[in-house]
Amino acid sequence: MSSDPSGTSSLRLSDPRSGTTLGPRISSTELSRTQVEFEVQPQFAQRFEVPEIDLLAADAALQRHMQRQAFLDAVPLGKSFDPETTAAWLDTVEAHVLDDRRYQYPSPDGPTGSEIGRGGVGRILLAVDKHLGREVALKELLPDVAASSQAQTAELRFVREARISGQLGHPNIVTVYDLGRRRDGRLYYTMKLVRGQTFERALNAAKGLEERLALLGHYSSLCQAIAYAHSQGVIHRDIKPENVMIGEFGETVVLDWGGAKVKQRSITAELLNSIPPQPDSPQWIGTPLYMSPEQAMGRNDRVNESSDVWALGVVLYQLLTGRTPFDGRTFSELTRNIENQIPTPILKVEPRVPKELAAIAERALCKDQTGRYPTAREMMQDVDAYRAGGLVSSDEVALSTRILQFCTRHGGTSWVVVLLMIFAAGLALGLELRAR
Repeated sequence: MSSDPSGTSSLRLSDPRSGTTLGPRISSTELSRTQVEFEVQPQFAQRFEVPEIDLLAADAALQRHMQRQAFLDAVPLGKSFDPETTAAWLDTVEAHVLDDRRYQYPSPDGPTGSEIGRGGVGRILLAVDKHLGREVALKELLPDVAASSQAQTAELRFVREARISGQLGHPNIVTVYDLGRRRDGRLYYTMKLVRGQTFERALNAAKGLEERLALLGHYSSLCQAIAYAHSQGVIHRDIKPENVMIGEFGETVVLDWGGAKVKQRSITAELLNSIPPQPDSPQWIGTPLYMSPEQAMGRNDRVNESSDVWALGVVLYQLLTGRTPFDGRTFSELTRNIENQIPTPILKVEPRVPKELAAIAERALCKDQTGRYPTAREMMQDVDAYRAGGLVSSDEVALSTRILQFCTRHGGTSWVVVLLMIFAAGLALGLELRAR
């Protein structure tokens, strides 16, 4: 122990086995305060069998845990959550400098008056591409985000979104035309302009089950878009109604591919997936209300196509009942519920829901990944089969129930008689062959 110029005594802790100094010089005042804190919580060190010499390090670890927990509890449950990206890899962005004369804004107020949408980090402007003579949606980072300490992380997600969307050529996935930088350094990309509203707004505006079921065609188009993405080795990881646009002329367009995971082996896939995790960073990606159990546990190594199927199941549950299957006051409470609770059966929430659709949603919401639809394609086929009046493959609906539902939808009792005759003939033939 020694005294500094101010007269306060201090000491350095060292390991008695090796003599190694364990940390900076600590004042006696700080040490006594630390000792008092550990007298209040002695079980912390005992439970984890922390050697007495490491109590200060254990205290620091506890403080980091509490800070991390406070951060998670502040996560908005209905908004995208993606702390996976890191600023160190933004040098992979190679975008040309925007010719500021190419895009003009129809509003007399310029960009300020041309804003048609805004999110947490970006905004969308209505612009005219003078080279091609067409209106486009121009997305750019918000000025305050571009100037913040998180600018590079936001830029990386922004570029991922543009590049992945640009590779997925499907009618139900937003078409990206151009990616670049403004002369002031801000990133932008242009995409197809879709006038309309989000799927979320349409669901919220629906006054009952019938109006929500009228949106089933758009839901089917969402499944088609995700099924195509899966066929290309892309997992969205943030499916929710807010990320789906419904156009004025019936278009359905899936947006926001910035958190997607690319599986196939290619230069682009390696580029998009070569982001090293940040030390001590959370491993959750997505929007909490729509996260699968494996996402809620932070198990990104287990996230695959069935994780997107879960999110599609949440959206279908919401379409059928008007609410999401899980809720919570904080992120931690919500994720515990997703991991451990069984959602209220759809038919208990809304008895008028078609049993086939309830079965499809509940199969998608199986906590065991192997119990869900393997990809969105199989789920899409069941939804389309229901819409066409056919039978769905879910084991949740008994065969007899499906036959009666099919017959009712296609002409009543005459179909029942025909099917019973076919069944009887098949049974008789089987008995005859067995007798031989």
